[in-house]
Amino acid sequence: MIWQDILKIEEEDIFDRVKKPNRVVYTENRQERGYDAERQISENDPVLFNKLNTHFDANPLINDEVKELLEEGHTQIDPVKGYHWRQAFIKHGFDDGYFEEFADVVNNYIESLGYETGRTYGGHNIRINNITREYIDVEGRDVTNRRLG
Repeated sequence: MIWQDILKIEEEDIFDRVKKPNRVVYTENRQERGYDAERQISENDPVLFNKLNTHFDANPLINDEVKELLEEGHTQIDPVKGYHWRQAFIKHGFDDGYFEEFADVVNNYIESLGYETGRTYGGHNIRINNITREYIDVEGRDVTNRRLG
Protein backbone atom coordinates (compact mmCIF):
# COMPACT_ATOMS: atom_id res chain seq x y z
CA MET A 1 0.00 0.00 0.00
CA ILE A 2 1.40 3.39 -0.99
CA TRP A 3 1.03 6.58 1.05
CA GLN A 4 -1.58 8.02 -1.38
CA ASP A 5 -3.83 5.01 -0.71
CA ILE A 6 -3.50 5.50 3.03
CA LEU A 7 -4.46 9.17 2.74
CA LYS A 8 -7.46 8.30 0.57
CA ILE A 9 -8.71 5.76 3.16
CA GLU A 10 -8.28 8.32 5.96
CA GLU A 11 -10.10 10.97 3.89
CA GLU A 12 -13.03 8.61 3.22
CA ASP A 13 -13.21 7.65 6.91
CA ILE A 14 -13.29 11.32 7.96
CA PHE A 15 -16.07 12.18 5.50
CA ASP A 16 -18.15 9.22 6.69
CA ARG A 17 -17.98 10.43 10.29
CA VAL A 18 -18.52 14.15 9.73
CA LYS A 19 -22.11 15.25 9.32
CA LYS A 20 -22.58 18.50 7.48
CA PRO A 21 -24.94 21.00 9.05
CA ASN A 22 -28.39 21.23 7.55
CA ARG A 23 -28.93 23.56 4.63
CA VAL A 24 -31.02 26.59 5.57
CA VAL A 25 -33.99 27.09 3.28
CA TYR A 26 -35.69 29.85 5.29
CA THR A 27 -34.85 31.70 8.46
CA GLU A 28 -36.94 34.45 9.97
CA ASN A 29 -35.62 37.98 9.64
CA ARG A 30 -37.03 39.95 12.56
CA GLN A 31 -37.24 43.15 10.52
CA GLU A 32 -39.23 41.45 7.77
CA ARG A 33 -41.51 39.57 10.23
CA GLY A 34 -42.03 36.74 7.77
CA TYR A 35 -42.95 38.83 4.75
CA ASP A 36 -39.75 37.69 2.98
CA ALA A 37 -40.49 33.95 3.34
CA GLU A 38 -41.75 33.56 -0.20
CA ARG A 39 -38.64 35.25 -1.63
CA GLN A 40 -36.20 33.27 0.54
CA ILE A 41 -37.80 29.92 -0.25
CA SER A 42 -37.97 30.64 -3.99
CA GLU A 43 -34.27 31.57 -4.04
CA ASN A 44 -32.95 28.88 -1.68
CA ASP A 45 -35.11 25.92 -2.70
CA PRO A 46 -37.11 26.41 -5.92
CA VAL A 47 -38.34 22.80 -5.73
CA LEU A 48 -40.00 23.40 -2.35
CA PHE A 49 -41.37 26.72 -3.57
CA ASN A 50 -43.04 25.06 -6.58
CA LYS A 51 -44.40 22.22 -4.44
CA LEU A 52 -45.94 24.69 -1.98
CA ASN A 53 -47.61 26.64 -4.77
CA THR A 54 -48.87 23.52 -6.53
CA HIS A 55 -50.11 21.81 -3.36
CA PHE A 56 -51.97 24.79 -1.95
CA ASP A 57 -53.47 25.71 -5.31
CA ALA A 58 -55.02 22.23 -5.31
CA ASN A 59 -55.76 22.23 -1.55
CA PRO A 60 -56.84 25.75 -0.61
CA LEU A 61 -56.51 27.07 2.93
CA ILE A 62 -60.19 27.78 3.33
CA ASN A 63 -63.01 26.54 5.55
CA ASP A 64 -66.61 27.48 6.35
CA GLU A 65 -65.58 30.25 8.74
CA VAL A 66 -63.35 31.80 6.08
CA LYS A 67 -66.23 31.59 3.59
CA GLU A 68 -68.39 33.53 6.06
CA LEU A 69 -65.73 36.27 6.22
CA LEU A 70 -65.76 36.42 2.42
CA GLU A 71 -69.51 36.86 2.45
CA GLU A 72 -69.03 39.76 4.89
CA GLY A 73 -66.67 41.43 2.41
CA HIS A 74 -63.24 40.50 3.79
CA THR A 75 -60.88 41.59 1.03
CA GLN A 76 -57.55 40.02 2.08
CA ILE A 77 -58.65 36.48 1.30
CA ASP A 78 -58.75 35.03 -2.21
CA PRO A 79 -62.31 33.74 -2.71
CA VAL A 80 -61.09 30.64 -4.58
CA LYS A 81 -57.71 29.82 -3.00
CA GLY A 82 -58.39 31.10 0.51
CA TYR A 83 -55.32 32.17 2.42
CA HIS A 84 -51.89 32.05 0.78
CA TRP A 85 -49.41 29.58 2.33
CA ARG A 86 -46.98 32.43 3.08
CA GLN A 87 -49.35 33.52 5.88
CA ALA A 88 -47.86 30.68 7.96
CA PHE A 89 -44.61 32.69 8.19
CA ILE A 90 -46.03 36.15 8.90
CA LYS A 91 -46.22 37.53 12.41
CA HIS A 92 -49.83 38.63 11.95
CA GLY A 93 -50.75 35.89 9.47
CA PHE A 94 -54.13 34.20 9.16
CA ASP A 95 -55.96 37.24 10.53
CA ASP A 96 -53.56 37.63 13.43
CA GLY A 97 -53.86 34.03 14.51
CA TYR A 98 -57.61 33.59 14.25
CA PHE A 99 -57.07 30.74 11.78
CA GLU A 100 -53.76 29.49 13.20
CA GLU A 101 -54.72 25.88 12.37
CA PHE A 102 -53.73 26.69 8.78
CA ALA A 103 -50.16 27.29 10.01
CA ASP A 104 -50.17 23.66 11.18
CA VAL A 105 -51.41 22.53 7.78
CA VAL A 106 -48.55 24.33 6.00
CA ASN A 107 -46.00 23.17 8.58
CA ASN A 108 -47.11 19.52 8.35
CA TYR A 109 -46.96 19.59 4.55
CA ILE A 110 -43.40 20.98 4.57
CA GLU A 111 -42.30 18.34 7.10
CA SER A 112 -43.94 15.59 5.01
CA LEU A 113 -41.51 16.52 2.23
CA GLY A 114 -38.50 15.76 4.46
CA TYR A 115 -37.74 19.25 5.76
CA GLU A 116 -37.33 20.24 9.39
CA THR A 117 -39.19 23.28 10.62
CA GLY A 118 -39.07 25.47 13.68
CA ARG A 119 -42.02 27.44 14.94
CA THR A 120 -42.52 30.50 17.07
CA TYR A 121 -45.41 30.66 19.48
CA GLY A 122 -46.54 34.23 20.05
CA GLY A 123 -49.23 35.51 22.34
CA HIS A 124 -51.94 34.86 19.77
CA ASN A 125 -50.30 33.39 16.69
CA ILE A 126 -48.09 30.49 15.61
CA ARG A 127 -45.71 30.91 12.70
CA ILE A 128 -42.93 29.00 11.00
CA ASN A 129 -39.59 30.69 11.73
CA ASN A 130 -37.16 28.39 9.91
CA ILE A 131 -36.89 25.54 7.45
CA THR A 132 -33.81 23.35 7.04
CA ARG A 133 -32.95 20.21 5.13
CA GLU A 134 -30.03 17.86 4.94
CA TYR A 135 -27.70 18.80 2.14
CA ILE A 136 -29.10 17.87 -1.26
CA ASP A 137 -27.80 18.70 -4.70
CA VAL A 138 -29.69 20.59 -7.40
CA GLU A 139 -31.24 17.34 -8.65
CA GLY A 140 -32.67 16.54 -5.21
CA ARG A 141 -30.19 13.80 -4.26
CA ASP A 142 -28.91 13.62 -0.68
CA VAL A 143 -25.19 14.44 -0.70
CA THR A 144 -24.65 14.49 3.05
CA ASN A 145 -22.12 11.65 2.93
CA ARG A 146 -20.89 11.97 -0.63
CA ARG A 147 -17.16 11.35 -0.92
CA LEU A 148 -14.79 13.61 -2.77
CA GLY A 149 -13.73 11.94 -5.94
